[in-house]
Amino acid sequence: MPWIAPALMIGAQVVSGISRANAQKKATAAKNQQQKRADKFNRKAWRYSKEKLKGQYEYLKKGVQTKRENAVMAAAYKDDLNWQKWNYDLMIRQSEQEGLNAQYERSEQLYNEQLDFNSEAARIASEKEYRRYQDSAISKAFEAEDLQLQSLLKTDAIKAKGAVGRSTAKSVQSMMASHGRNSAILAESLTSAKRDLVSTLESIANDQEGADMQAFANRMLKPGILPIRPMPIRTPIPIFQDPKKPSKYDYGPKPIPGMQSPDTSGAILVATGANAMAGIMGATAGYQGADPGATPAQRRAATIKGARGY
Repeated sequence: MPWIAPALMIGAQVVSGISRANAQKKATAAKNQQQKRADKFNRKAWRYSKEKLKGQYEYLKKGVQTKRENAVMAAAYKDDLNWQKWNYDLMIRQSEQEGLNAQYERSEQLYNEQLDFNSEAARIASEKEYRRYQDSAISKAFEAEDLQLQSLLKTDAIKAKGAVGRSTAKSVQSMMASHGRNSAILAESLTSAKRDLVSTLESIANDQEGADMQAFANRMLKPGILPIRPMPIRTPIPIFQDPKKPSKYDYGPKPIPGMQSPDTSGAILVATGANAMAGIMGATAGYQGADPGATPAQRRAATIKGARGY
């Protein structure tokens, strides 16, 4: 029958349209499902990023707090070491001060003892020289008395002879001259001994002064007070800045869901139905408007042309 071919063609178009509509529907559903999964992933990634920023903030905050506590403990430990060293240095300074004071006191003691020794030595030497001078003076005095006595005795002996005249006078004069000369010798000897005493005493005094000066040169200077090292100052503690607390500006905008693709499978079905109806109407019109005297092949071609619409 001539309408079978157009009917098959229209049916094929309908089946093809339904198949394309189903395929479009599945594609749209798959695309929308993928978009939903992407939206879910974006929301989860945003939440994870937010939680990550919060975790990093807490971690950095604890780290800064730990550094701050370590800095305080390190400063306290350093302060203890400084105070310990200061006390140790103070004990050393005190020991040195006591040692210097003891050395100075010992030096003063030795200095005074040396002065006393020099004074005693000078006194003994002076007394020895005075005794020697006194002994010499006494000896010279006895010699002078003996000389005076001898002179008197000789003068009396000359007078006792009874001789008078110039010879007796000359004898007396000679005796007196000898006595004067011997007395002068004794006086000069005593004067020389006195000069020796004065010179020796001056030498003893000079020796004493030299020994005193040497003792003074060996005398230790007064040490005074040793300086005390300044007290240690407190170790400064560094200031640590807390990390910035994350805000909504750090989190970024919250993700929005993607656009869902509309389902166009219905439009494809509508278009397929419209095309099918147009084909049916064209096939019917072509079959009815065919030449009655046409052959069956010509009628079939006209029907197919009308179903195709051209």
